[in-house]
Amino acid sequence: MPFPMKKVKYSVVVISFVFAFFLWLSINLSNEFHINIAVPLRLENLDSAKALVSRVPASLTVRVRGTGWKILNTMLTPSLQYTLDVGPVRSRRLYSANNNLSERLSLADGVKVIEVMPDSILVVIDDKVRKRVPLSAQIDAVFPEGFDKVGSVVTIPDSVTIVGARSALALMHHWSTQPLTVRGRKEAVHESISLEDPFLSQVEVYPSTAVVHFDVQPVAEKKITSVSVTVNQLPANREVVLIPPTIDVVIRSGAQYVAGVSDTDIRAYVDYRSLLLDTSGIVRPTIVCPENIVVVHTFPERIQYVMRK
Repeated sequence: MPFPMKKVKYSVVVISFVFAFFLWLSINLSNEFHINIAVPLRLENLDSAKALVSRVPASLTVRVRGTGWKILNTMLTPSLQYTLDVGPVRSRRLYSANNNLSERLSLADGVKVIEVMPDSILVVIDDKVRKRVPLSAQIDAVFPEGFDKVGSVVTIPDSVTIVGARSALALMHHWSTQPLTVRGRKEAVHESISLEDPFLSQVEVYPSTAVVHFDVQPVAEKKITSVSVTVNQLPANREVVLIPPTIDVVIRSGAQYVAGVSDTDIRAYVDYRSLLLDTSGIVRPTIVCPENIVVVHTFPERIQYVMRK
């Protein structure tokens, strides 16, 4: 029978502790306090054809004085906010945050505002416009040894619509996704990801997500031998002798891409106009490859030439 008695004693201790705590809290909340509270900032009467050029604070720090009960009641008020009427703004206006507090801020009776921080709010507006900009993906990828990204990164859609102030959008020429982290993948990546947060830019972005796709393959190299070097834009009455007339080209890409490359897919040339400006007698050929193929090196890297009339 001792166990029920212990439970009763334990319950009494807990109830006594809770009662003492609330009694202590009630006494202390009757005292006066100075405290900072974060109050959401709301702009009202902004013309629907206008938009903010620069960011305004999401909230203001309001230092208040009052009893603990009054301050607590204020902090728990769902409608607590600092309201700023921006209807009169035509281009820009600097508001003093500590003026017209009775109109902008509703607090419980008995709570007095000591200070609002920051003490000024700059509001700059401009005509609201929209434009289409390219979408680029931010990729942070590490692949297993012997594997790599092959080809270009594709985003779906490839562009987005941004809406905001004319002067702000004039400086924006593209938009980005959130960073996509890829680790240890050996196959194609096809992921949905959110776009860069537009909050700091004061713009709206549509859509808010995109799909990022790129291929991942085992890396392979291939040597293409005896690729003929030609001379572009050579006049009919001129002759250029290249020494040697052919080069070897080593290419790299995904195994599937490299396997499909033949000798005729690689082209090498030098430009006649560049020879006219050269004084060394040695030139580096330009290599043209199929899409997604990378040139590792050529042998030789440079060739000699002799120009004849």
